Amino acid sequence: NNHLRRAALTLSADATLLDTSMPDVLDKLRALHPPRSITSSLPPLPNDAPHITVPTMNEVKQILKASDNGASPGPSGWGGNMLSILRNDDICVEGMSLLITNILNGDVPEEVRPHLTSCRLVALGKKDDGVRPIAVGELFYRIAAAHAARMVREPIAELLSPHQFGVGTSNGCEKIVHNISHSLST
Repeated sequence: NNHLRRAALTLSADATLLDTSMPDVLDKLRALHPPRSITSSLPPLPNDAPHITVPTMNEVKQILKASDNGASPGPSGWGGNMLSILRNDDICVEGMSLLITNILNGDVPEEVRPHLTSCRLVALGKKDDGVRPIAVGELFYRIAAAHAARMVREPIAELLSPHQFGVGTSNGCEKIVHNISHSLST
């Protein structure tokens, strides 16, 4: 599906997938990635938080298309390859637009929130006999968060410039290296 880079990285990876049914692996995972308390809940948005408007049909179609990036599916099993197909149906696009808007505005019923914020936890072995927890979040939440990040990219870059090169600046690391090199040579 044209995800050759991800496939090559996966094939060349030397990390071992650990058996999470083993008690010692499970204990290490819990220490590194503790479960959320049953009594805790996500904090509500501030009262003065701006209301996010519904993304346009074209924006949602782009969001759905971009979701097919070869990333692993979250706990629901929905992957980007499945979600991207929805862009061909206007009713599905409207539904996804409403879901994205509700997630961004915090208008999600309390009973549904754990399903959107849960992760699939994968345990990879480290060279020092340690465990590297990899949390794969729910795709619906990830696309809403990615859309929110795109919405604020330009204003954040303006607020942080000219002193940062990590947000909204293409080739930021290269610019830092060249600036340092220039400063050292003058």
